[in-house]
Amino acid sequence: MAEFIEQFDTDEWEVETPSGWESFTGIGKTVEYKEWVLTTNTGKSLVCADNHILIDSNNNQVFAKNLSIGDSIQTKDGNEEVFSIVETDNASNMYDLLNVANGNVYYTNDILSHNSTTIAAYILHYILFNKNKTVGILANKKDTAVEILSRVKLAYQHLPKFIQQGVIEWNKGSCVLENGSRVLAAATSSSSIRGYSFSYVFIDEVAHIPRLVWDEFYKSTYPTISSGKETKLTLVSTPNGLNQFYKIWTDAEEGRNDFVTHKVSWDQVPGRDAKWREETIRNTSEQDFAQEHDCSFIGSSNTLIATWKLKQLAYREPIYRKDGLQVFYKPRPDGVYTMACDVAEGVGGDYSTFTVIDISHPEGYKIAALYRNNKISTLLFPDIIHKVGTEYNSAYVLVETNSIGREVVNVLHNEFEYENILMTTTGGRAGQTISSEFGTKGKMGVKTTNPVRRIGCSTLKTLIEENKLQIEAYDLINELAVFTFHHGKYQADVGYWDDLVMTLVLFAWMTQQSYFRDLLDINVRKDLYADKIKQIEQELLPFGFIDDGITDQDDSSWKKADFLQF
Repeated sequence: MAEFIEQFDTDEWEVETPSGWESFTGIGKTVEYKEWVLTTNTGKSLVCADNHILIDSNNNQVFAKNLSIGDSIQTKDGNEEVFSIVETDNASNMYDLLNVANGNVYYTNDILSHNSTTIAAYILHYILFNKNKTVGILANKKDTAVEILSRVKLAYQHLPKFIQQGVIEWNKGSCVLENGSRVLAAATSSSSIRGYSFSYVFIDEVAHIPRLVWDEFYKSTYPTISSGKETKLTLVSTPNGLNQFYKIWTDAEEGRNDFVTHKVSWDQVPGRDAKWREETIRNTSEQDFAQEHDCSFIGSSNTLIATWKLKQLAYREPIYRKDGLQVFYKPRPDGVYTMACDVAEGVGGDYSTFTVIDISHPEGYKIAALYRNNKISTLLFPDIIHKVGTEYNSAYVLVETNSIGREVVNVLHNEFEYENILMTTTGGRAGQTISSEFGTKGKMGVKTTNPVRRIGCSTLKTLIEENKLQIEAYDLINELAVFTFHHGKYQADVGYWDDLVMTLVLFAWMTQQSYFRDLLDINVRKDLYADKIKQIEQELLPFGFIDDGITDQDDSSWKKADFLQF
């Protein structure tokens, strides 16, 4: 927290900002802070305190002490990399500009800095003029929440004495006034505010909280929030793809939850015009501008599915949801279905998933159901595949068998005697192909090799962008938004999952197989089934012979016993 020992008021000076020269109300002189020296790759330099706020290339606020060499920050000349950031042994008074117009951002030595936010004023007003209220300030990092609290405390210090309340507690992470109201700052973890009864909760940069962290936090915290009849909850963020903030916002706009939306885009900020927009885009990109300044929910710039298509995807609520299974459409009596399955260990990390796709729907391929669970045992997963597959007209099942998937497909075949397991053969230039061959040539399931992934990704992109595969599941849209190209292949961004998307990649690869096209012909399906049984019979050995008691030199006097049946 910046603690001021003196303040100089002014209404005559201006400071250079991204929107031009703007006015400010004064200058605050702080107590002495240890000096940090920051230098960019072009030689720009700034001496500041450890908690001095700068703006990174993604428009996030970041403390000087949290920067690392190579990080990108905004300057007057565009984004520049941090060349060095060093804590010195010197200490000195710092000076902050107060209430800079148009967003409290300004250039110091041509490096963009930040001062305060509107929410601090609202929180301060709330605790001053309401008794016995508890306010929670939460963010993806505790340091960020503490920094917001410091702005509330700073604003309090500059109030007239007759408005101020007596102070009982004044700590880094909390403050308590004599009217019984208090403010706590914490990170968004599942246990950060458990046990408290809040009157108002503010959560900053919701879209930048990792999905798994948010799910655990919201599940454990929302009961605390909802326990009070007058509890208020404010979620603030710039968009960051089609994640939890996108879902909350979309649900609010369509009346599926009780939140009220309020959007502030770049053209609503005084002093920002078409020229400012052009300059900003020139120094960043169209996509960065759309997300950071125009409040556009878009995916990463290098996603498999084009950004324009991701923006068009709209999700629908499933008609049934339980234990990871989501049903969007009931099975049609004459429908032909496939199931692509991806298997995980079931220990809370990656997810075991499958998607059930209607491949005979007149409107194109349609996802009828999906399953996503990261705690399901590989012993139980085959049972779920069997039950759901049977429900959907004995869907044709393709299981990814790179590792533990082999166990699942074997149980599905040997114990549940599921008939429509797709098999593959490997050989020649064609690589893996779906086949009805069984035994030494054909193997159940498919290995996700580089060719399979490459063909699947390319085909999936075409299917979705040309509206041949409808995507209406939120979890799938969320994964597609972070399914990006890095390290030589398309995969989930760090901290996210792509297990559901990979079932679509397998399905897309499947659609390029001649066997797949035959599945849509009922007569061909019967022939394929008959061929499959014939292959099984040919591969299996008889277990013995029976003498019928007739002596004859003709070999026909020997009759083979019945074959083993699965």
